[in-house]
Amino acid sequence: MQDQTNRGDEHSTKPIGGVARVRRSPNRINWVRHLHTWHWVSSAICLFGLILFAATGITLNNAQLFERDEPHLQRTTGKVPAEILARLAPAAQQNASRLPGDVDAWLQSSYGIKPAAQRLDWSDGELAISAPRPGGNASLRIDLKSGMLEFERNDRGLIAYFNDLHKGRHAGAGWGWFLDIFAGAALLSAFTGLLILIRQSSMRPTIWPIVAFGAFVPAIVIFLFVH
Repeated sequence: MQDQTNRGDEHSTKPIGGVARVRRSPNRINWVRHLHTWHWVSSAICLFGLILFAATGITLNNAQLFERDEPHLQRTTGKVPAEILARLAPAAQQNASRLPGDVDAWLQSSYGIKPAAQRLDWSDGELAISAPRPGGNASLRIDLKSGMLEFERNDRGLIAYFNDLHKGRHAGAGWGWFLDIFAGAALLSAFTGLLILIRQSSMRPTIWPIVAFGAFVPAIVIFLFVH
């Protein structure tokens, strides 16, 4: 039985058609398998993000064609409740950078202004609150003596919303984390793709001319047209 096994092993190493068969080590096979796995997993993770950023790259570069010519404006006036106005007095004296919790709750329930988006400006008996967001902005002015307020919200539309997400503009920390994770997945996909190209370049001689074309085109455009 052992002799038959040895003869079988010897047969597997004999040349076939005059060409010797090359055995690949198990470690190399596992490394290549992991490389392909990392590539498709990272590509799958950033697939929809890549579609989003490619599409918004077009709309952002041609904003005059896609965004509204005039934003939709909403203006209202009113009066601050007495208990809220009383809570603003000590904050004004301290020139506070954050509003009391009950004031934040009132602003969010009445005008949709979230605490994390607020930018406060105290001046001469007046509080100005700006709350920028993707695709628009909200502002509120309060007279600290009379309690009268003026609220304005502008909305530049859905395309402007996604364009601002593309830029990470006024989108908050959570979106910033997503951008970092997406960028990491895209880099991993690109790096593993490059390693796969290196492995296959001997079988596909057109790989490196195509890669060079993709690298030189933006370089030429920058050199000739960007000043």
